[in-house]
Amino acid sequence: MVATDAISYWICAWATQPWFLGYLDRNKQLVDDARKKSKALTDAVQLKDQTFERLTRRNDENLRLKKQLETTILEASKVKRGLDSALAEVYEMNESIPTEREIFVYEFLGSQAFRYTIRPHCTWEVQLEQRK
Repeated sequence: MVATDAISYWICAWATQPWFLGYLDRNKQLVDDARKKSKALTDAVQLKDQTFERLTRRNDENLRLKKQLETTILEASKVKRGLDSALAEVYEMNESIPTEREIFVYEFLGSQAFRYTIRPHCTWEVQLEQRK
């Protein structure tokens, strides 16, 4: 108990000295500055953690969207290939179907009117050419 009384005596004796009061004020200021810096660092760490979590969520969403886009592109390319093959078939069918003019010409060439009117003249002209 005596040691505690001695310490208390010296603390009380120093506490009244102006040089010691200056140390106490300076120490108090340093402690306040340390608390402010500690709070600022804590806030910065929390902000960093929040930003990291937000970026992680955004990255996960971007990866999900990328996979979805790749799947959509694959499906679209399959559909495009199917449409291309169907278009090729339609084009081939279109080429094989005669036009109205061609149908008319074929019907006319096979008709009696062609046999009796135009064909004999063509044959006659050919025969004349051969005689010359």
